[in-house]
Amino acid sequence: MRMYRVSERGGAYQKYIKDIEIPDTFNLHLDISKVRGLEADYEWSEADDENYGRDAGYYKYEGNWSFDIPVTVDDSRTEVLELNDTNDAGIGLKSVIRSPYELTVNELYKEGSNSDCFMVALDANGNTLPYNESTGNCNNFAIQDRDISTVDIYFLDYIQYMDELKGQQNFDNPTKEDGQKWKKLLEENAKYHKTLHFDNDSETVQKTK
Repeated sequence: MRMYRVSERGGAYQKYIKDIEIPDTFNLHLDISKVRGLEADYEWSEADDENYGRDAGYYKYEGNWSFDIPVTVDDSRTEVLELNDTNDAGIGLKSVIRSPYELTVNELYKEGSNSDCFMVALDANGNTLPYNESTGNCNNFAIQDRDISTVDIYFLDYIQYMDELKGQQNFDNPTKEDGQKWKKLLEENAKYHKTLHFDNDSETVQKTK
């Protein structure tokens, strides 16, 4: 049996943390009654918003689908970096897990630190890794077709990121003043920054305990 920690967040959420057991082999049962997704190349309009509200631009199918999926855990190609690293402000990284498909980054906040941060991860070419999902302080990034022999992790002030920085596409533009680049901007504004190095051959990944 392996022990996995439920995603946690700084501050008051710490009291909800608990350990759960996930067996090496189990059966996953899914019952699906509705499928909903955003239409490709959808362009928002006031008319759609008025007519459909939150459903504007989304397709929806209703039915009765049931699946049983046998699952066997295989971590032979997974690399785990246990970091437990924080800076003077109490902000940092607990661990980073690299599978052949995604990068899972677990934040670490010491008691009393400001956990209101937004995380950005860059691949070895300085391009932003796309989010799969983020839950609490657990962040999942897609890595398919990316060079992640080196990964840079940045923590930005959440409000500053949303109001001022907000994305690589806004800064990798040669017409901007001084040709400001995304990586430089992150380095100048990061509350925490860590550079990680991985074996670039996923077939020969070595675990780090």
